[in-house]
Amino acid sequence: GSFVFLRFFGPMLMTPNAFQLINVPITEEVSRSFLLVSKIVQSVSNGIPISRKEPEYAPFDDLIPAHAEKLKEFYASISVKNTKEIVF
Repeated sequence: GSFVFLRFFGPMLMTPNAFQLINVPITEEVSRSFLLVSKIVQSVSNGIPISRKEPEYAPFDDLIPAHAEKLKEFYASISVKNTKEIVF
């Protein structure tokens, strides 16, 4: 699950213009906000409290147990369970 976030969703959160998700310039402040959100979601995805690396994010540690099951369900829904389902 964390691989999917790290390689796909994280980059889209941090650089939405590059993925044509928005077509307006973003300020440095907004860019920083996207980075912070990305770090928090990556931490939830990893299942590791973000405060281990960055103590100032301790208030967000509760997000991990609160959303772990939903995240597992999401990753299961986007995963291919049978390689016969893959179409080339």
